[in-house]
Amino acid sequence: MISAQGFTPSKEKEISPAMRAAWDAAVAAWRAFVSAVRNGEYIATATHPATGERRDLKPAEWTRTGLVLEVRDCALFAKGRDGKLVELWAAITLRAAKRSRQKKARGHGYHWKEAWAYALTLRAEDQWNWTEHPRDERQPLPAVRKVVEDRIKDWFRRTHRGRVPDNSDIRQNIIIPLYAGRRTRGKRKR
Repeated sequence: MISAQGFTPSKEKEISPAMRAAWDAAVAAWRAFVSAVRNGEYIATATHPATGERRDLKPAEWTRTGLVLEVRDCALFAKGRDGKLVELWAAITLRAAKRSRQKKARGHGYHWKEAWAYALTLRAEDQWNWTEHPRDERQPLPAVRKVVEDRIKDWFRRTHRGRVPDNSDIRQNIIIPLYAGRRTRGKRKR
């Protein structure tokens, strides 16, 4: 049996250091197990010894003091007022609790709205040296889209500590709507 009380000497006064270390390890494992059940990492299912009802145990049922777990029989006992053990639950089984998936940040954490605002400033007439870059026939942007794409990549490097999205993401989210003449960036369909 494992109890959370720690080492309790029996009739023998001295115990070997190896046995003490093993007992301390068992108590530490017990405490880790009970805290995992209390935190909801595992769900314990057990049978009530008197009624035979089988149900999931609530994490609060593991918070009582004086609990004793019989590992071989998978039974949970509690110390009664008279000091005797009272069986609380029998045939205990465990299963991992289902965790809800954490949602990933959309856009992988890049600030697409700010990048779009920066891209709109690139449409201003005085942003480009037109002798160096030929102008697009419909927009006040360079005809070669790679030039604008490089400016946006530089913006991401400066504002995102060197992290830059994939070229395809930049083209889809910024370059294509910018050259299409849109005033707002399109929303992603779900």
